[in-house]
Amino acid sequence: MQKRFSVYILLLIAFLGMISCKKNIFKPKVIKDDNSILSSLGNRKTVDGVFLWFKNAYEFRDSTLYGKLLHPNFRFTYYDFANNTQISWDRGEEMRIQYRLFQNVKNISLTWNNYLQTDTTATSAEIIRSFNLILEIDAYTSYRGTGRVIFTLTRNHPDEEWMLLRWFDDSDF
Repeated sequence: MQKRFSVYILLLIAFLGMISCKKNIFKPKVIKDDNSILSSLGNRKTVDGVFLWFKNAYEFRDSTLYGKLLHPNFRFTYYDFANNTQISWDRGEEMRIQYRLFQNVKNISLTWNNYLQTDTTATSAEIIRSFNLILEIDAYTSYRGTGRVIFTLTRNHPDEEWMLLRWFDDSDF
């Protein structure tokens, strides 16, 4: 009887201790302000931050990060020299293409080079910038390319983040 009573007392003390604790050591810490983590990926309120975010999305091969850059009316365009025509697609197709790219390469290395042109207002920007890109498919296969992008960025208000509205790709891929 004495032993059973002691077990009940210990269980009661443990239970009261658990409900009186303000901190559960087994609960993962909730990050209330994830802006500090996201800002290390690139501050999309600045043009430089957009390019850093883009680089991180590519190098991490993360379509979720990449998708945060694209405006709902996004348009990708490149010139097809073989057919002497421009080819374009919308945001949905771009997301499908990038997802497949990110899934099928082992590594991506993107280096942004010089700004060749910047025309910026508070709510729109047209940026021409050169780049180097390496896509490593496996240990034996990689593709290297250089080129330039013409990005049209937009936002409704100067305090908002930039979104990529149009991308004209002028590269040798």
